[in-house]
Amino acid sequence: MPSLRIPNAPYVVTPISDVEIVSGEEFNLNVSENFGDMNEDIDSYSAEGLPEGLTIDSSSGLIGGTPTESGNFRVTVTVEDTAGGVVEDEFNIDVEPTLDANDYAALKAFYNSTSNWRNASWDVSSETPPPASVVGKWHGVTVRGSRVTEIDLDNTEWSRVWRKLVKMSDNALSGTIPSELGSLSELQTLELNDNDLSGTIPSELGELSNLSRLQLNDNDLSGTIPSKLGDLSNLIDLHLNDNSLSGTIPSKLGELSNLIGLHLQDNSLSGTIPSELGDLKLWMLYLYNNSLRGTIPNSINVPFSSFHNPPYLETQIDDQEANVGEEFSFNVSDNFGDINNNINSYNASGLPEGLTINSSSGLIGGTPTESGNFRVTVKAGDARGDAQDEFYISVVEPTLDANDYAALKAFYNSTSNWRNASWDVSSETPPPASVVGKWHGVTVRGSRVTEIDLDNTEWSRVWRKLVKMSDNALSGTIPSELGSLSELQTLELNDNDLSGTIPSELGELSNLSRLQLNDNDLSGTIPSKLGDLSNLIDLHLNDNSLSGTIPSKLGELSNLIGLHLQDNSLSGTIPSELGDLKLWMLYLYNNSLRGTIPNSINVPFSSFHNPPYLETQIDDQEANVGEEFSFNVSDNFGDINNNINSYNASGLPEGLTINSSSGLIGGTPTTDGSFDVTVTVSDKTGRSVKDKFEIEVLPPYPITGTSEDDMLQGTEIKDIPIGDSGEDILKGGKGHDILNGGDGDDMPIGGDGDDMLIGGGGKDILKGGKGADTFVLTPGQGWESIRDFEDGTDSIQLEGGLSFADLQMTPLPGNLGTVIEVTASKQALAVLWGINSGSDELIGAPDLI
Repeated sequence: MPSLRIPNAPYVVTPISDVEIVSGEEFNLNVSENFGDMNEDIDSYSAEGLPEGLTIDSSSGLIGGTPTESGNFRVTVTVEDTAGGVVEDEFNIDVEPTLDANDYAALKAFYNSTSNWRNASWDVSSETPPPASVVGKWHGVTVRGSRVTEIDLDNTEWSRVWRKLVKMSDNALSGTIPSELGSLSELQTLELNDNDLSGTIPSELGELSNLSRLQLNDNDLSGTIPSKLGDLSNLIDLHLNDNSLSGTIPSKLGELSNLIGLHLQDNSLSGTIPSELGDLKLWMLYLYNNSLRGTIPNSINVPFSSFHNPPYLETQIDDQEANVGEEFSFNVSDNFGDINNNINSYNASGLPEGLTINSSSGLIGGTPTESGNFRVTVKAGDARGDAQDEFYISVVEPTLDANDYAALKAFYNSTSNWRNASWDVSSETPPPASVVGKWHGVTVRGSRVTEIDLDNTEWSRVWRKLVKMSDNALSGTIPSELGSLSELQTLELNDNDLSGTIPSELGELSNLSRLQLNDNDLSGTIPSKLGDLSNLIDLHLNDNSLSGTIPSKLGELSNLIGLHLQDNSLSGTIPSELGDLKLWMLYLYNNSLRGTIPNSINVPFSSFHNPPYLETQIDDQEANVGEEFSFNVSDNFGDINNNINSYNASGLPEGLTINSSSGLIGGTPTTDGSFDVTVTVSDKTGRSVKDKFEIEVLPPYPITGTSEDDMLQGTEIKDIPIGDSGEDILKGGKGHDILNGGDGDDMPIGGDGDDMLIGGGGKDILKGGKGADTFVLTPGQGWESIRDFEDGTDSIQLEGGLSFADLQMTPLPGNLGTVIEVTASKQALAVLWGINSGSDELIGAPDLI
């Protein structure tokens, strides 16, 4: 029976399911079962979109082969029958890649070079790479396509907690990092931190050009940091901290232009911090707890950083030499360094007795008291640790410096009255310094004399008595050889009986800080060379017999705070240069200083009291009897403190006095002659100065008449009118005058003063006027008519050897007056008009002089 054919197209029986296959693995899928045809006359199968390596058999519909590429492929299968009918279906072929062979080799090498894999997910038993998806499920491995992009096998506590939550075993890997990891060219993250890995960091890791995070911290890695890590141009974060890495920080790390975090702390890195790191845009830089040295480059400025490193030994400490009894000083701080400059402690063991170390500065100092060779260990530390070094200090027992011994010997031999017998200068060669250091008053440092203290004050004598040490009262001179004690700091010879001058050689003692020569019998001048003692602090030269001026060169003693020159015989002015000093004490009193105190001198404790002085000799003076005289002597005297408070004078002429406050000598002399006057000027303390001069007082100047009849008029001062011959009228005026009428019949009229009236030859009329007048009567000169004799006030002076007993008083008739006659010759000498011989106004012996 013939068959019946009904034309129908092929159809899809069931849609083709999506499939997943592995690149490189053989694959077969027959799609014919997914299609049907009513007439069963399907003629061909075709497919579009198949992965490389796969084909479809057009007769059977078998898709097969080995895919050579990975990816997701949308495949369209077309089925056609003999009648031309067609049907299509689509499905996806997801071709999963196999792991890259190099990456698999790297993982296999890493697995085989390490141990302690507590997580068993890794399986590297296959000789060929497994599927990438399988490797992607290995613990800590991330795969993209066929390439490994992350290895995260850190063993931090956080990661262990996380793995426990997801039921993933943790590891504590040991072993080494294989160089093969450098072939993981697509690797972006490598985290192997917090394990027990050892060995070195392979330089091949520097070939991981895509790496952005490298975390190898907290292992036991050693060796150096490979410079090749500087080629990781995409690296953002580098953690190599907490290992045992050594060597220097490669400067090539400064080429990691994308780096923001660099963690190298807690290693054993040395050397300096490369300045190239300052070229990076870092946010975090941790270099602490290494052995770095030098300084932190100024170019490095990072928001979050720490550079704290322990101190380090910069240079070996040299062996040292010291002397017993000699001050020793040596600073070890220069031998150590600290990158943060924060060394906060130094200590030393094994130091000789007498030496210590300053824990803050590193200064080893003191005075060793024992000899020997000492091995010293010094440590310099900060909060991060310490560094140490060892060296030797050789301490020897020195002999005294030869020059110093010669100076002491010269001093001993130039002085006497040594009541303390500890000094022994009998040796021709210098004795041991320690022996000299036991001599009374001598201090020795090493081989040099630094102090001589032989003061003999009461306090020092009491102290020596307490320690059973004899005291001295040295006499003799100070030898110039003391100027050779170049290390001498103190020279105290005060309160002895030393004499002579101060040697200028003492000005060569450049280290001298205290010179005390006071309370001796020293004389001469103060040597100007003492102004060279640049370290002098205290200078005592007081209570001696020093003379001359104060040297202006003392104003160069820039460190001087006490200058004591009182109780000497110094003269001249106070040098203004002393005002340049920073003195606290300046005592210049009880000298013979003159001038003024310079304004530049301003000292808290001072005394300048000096006695008044004679500025210039007082010139001799002339005065006239009866003439007012005035002369001030104050300009002839001076006082450095301007405190003259009294003037007095002895030997002044009658009528002159001195004003005790102003020094003005004034008045009207009443007696002529030459007078030696002594002026004494005193200050408030009772000290004084004297000067002598002469005042020549001249007698009154005579007013002499002529042979004619004259009228001679005196002045207000003492006058001596002399009438000469002729009938003269003489008027004395107001002064204490002497009126001499001369030979004629004259009329001397005395005036207001205490006058002396001499009639002379002739019959004269004498009027004394006011005052206590003296009428002179001379035998053989004529008789005088005395008109105003005042009994009890005026006087009669007898010449020619007459006395009262030689006279006879005869009253005039009518009691008009009394005639005075010489009894023997009956010569009338004068008539005293108005003097009544019968009254109480009788002339008696008291009226005659």
